[in-house]
Amino acid sequence: METLQITLDNVTLDVTGTYYRGGWGSYEEMPVANTFEIENVEINGVNVNDLLEDRMNEIENIIIDTICAI
Repeated sequence: METLQITLDNVTLDVTGTYYRGGWGSYEEMPVANTFEIENVEINGVNVNDLLEDRMNEIENIIIDTICAI
């Protein structure tokens, strides 16, 4: 598990979760996309998972883009 800081709507979030690298696939198998499974989202040490429930996919995509850019 790892924690990354991202900015969403000008607010810095500490996002903890697990990154799973996707695969290229083959002739027989479809490619698998990179994924990030969020465990916890905090602002200044306060858990805000419930507040951001509708935006978790967006946050996961930001994390994946951040990890892949490193």
